[in-house]
Amino acid sequence: MDLAWKMLERVPPSLKASVKRCTSTELRLWLRDRLGVSDRSIPDKIVTVKDGRRFHIGPDYIYLPLFVSGEFEPAATTVVKRLLRKGDHVVDAGANYGWYTTLCAEIVGSKGSVYAFEPVPSTFDRLNEHITLNSNSDCVVAEQLALGIEQGETYVHLFNDLSHSRSSISNLGRNHFVVHCVPMTDLKSYLESRRVDHIDFLKCDVEGSELMVLQGAGEILDRVNAPIILIELNEETAPEFGYQPIDIVNYLRDRGYDSFYGIEAKNTICRIKDPQKVAKLNPLLCCKGDRIEKRMGS
Repeated sequence: MDLAWKMLERVPPSLKASVKRCTSTELRLWLRDRLGVSDRSIPDKIVTVKDGRRFHIGPDYIYLPLFVSGEFEPAATTVVKRLLRKGDHVVDAGANYGWYTTLCAEIVGSKGSVYAFEPVPSTFDRLNEHITLNSNSDCVVAEQLALGIEQGETYVHLFNDLSHSRSSISNLGRNHFVVHCVPMTDLKSYLESRRVDHIDFLKCDVEGSELMVLQGAGEILDRVNAPIILIELNEETAPEFGYQPIDIVNYLRDRGYDSFYGIEAKNTICRIKDPQKVAKLNPLLCCKGDRIEKRMGS
């Protein structure tokens, strides 16, 4: 398993994104099983990862990278570490078990803040456990809420044969799932209720409803100091919500975002200007002006 995982980890993020676009979830899971990279090999225990953080892993395959290599999405993680500063204010939409929530919390410190949104009850419990394990409670506000266009309620689907990281407001055309009714809010209203007048960084990975999260952010995206955004563009899930990844790119361009980057490797980003090529990036890193380059270069 270690050899198979090392081979997978050496695949550039851009190639991984291409493979994800061209293959089904079922095929990727089958290939993982054939390579011996399976959730069945993950023990139920607390582990310390390479950067010293602690996580309760197992049995879901989302924890496989932590078990095998002691890290998760290393290229994006390294970029986030370079982008954030002490005192920054962060929103983690789709916080899942808290890899980015706890990472951001350690960087921004007590003078900053991290607002983490995770609607799935069992996943939210694990998120809170990891916040406590890593002593991040002083700057993290964890909310069992879905982010969308408006306030109200929605339904989130937890699929029987997929990782809890694949939970979605849509049923994604699948037949076997557990449904949870969860409260929903828009980001604009939430930040106003917290008297937060700006955020510096928004990470958004919500299995297809990313465009709705952006639409619910309101004028915070129109401002000159609009947040740097790290967002998933998923050709598999977006159509279930009636849009394509290019619609996210166009929405951000209409808000004044003009700098888009792909993450190629640790410490390496590449600016892309063609909107059609930008829409093929996953994850997509974006900002206004040269804010990202200034932060990466400092």
